[in-house]
Amino acid sequence: MLIDVRNDYELIDNKIIEAVNISLDHLYSELNKLDKNKPYLVFCRSGNRSKYAVDLMIKNGFTEVMDGGGINELKKLI
Repeated sequence: MLIDVRNDYELIDNKIIEAVNISLDHLYSELNKLDKNKPYLVFCRSGNRSKYAVDLMIKNGFTEVMDGGGINELKKLI
């Protein structure tokens, strides 16, 4: 599952349709809605917020979380 931790206004021009948007500001309160045993690939605009998001998820018991970095790099891979 792809998780986009950018803010809503950042999605207007550059969005990956398959991704679920949960901004970093709201991620902690949304963690209980996610399955801790599923694999997640987290990304943002540049890679900074995705790093924090991955750390937060791992600290809260998620077992398969990868940092996808920034959206432009991620788009080259998918």
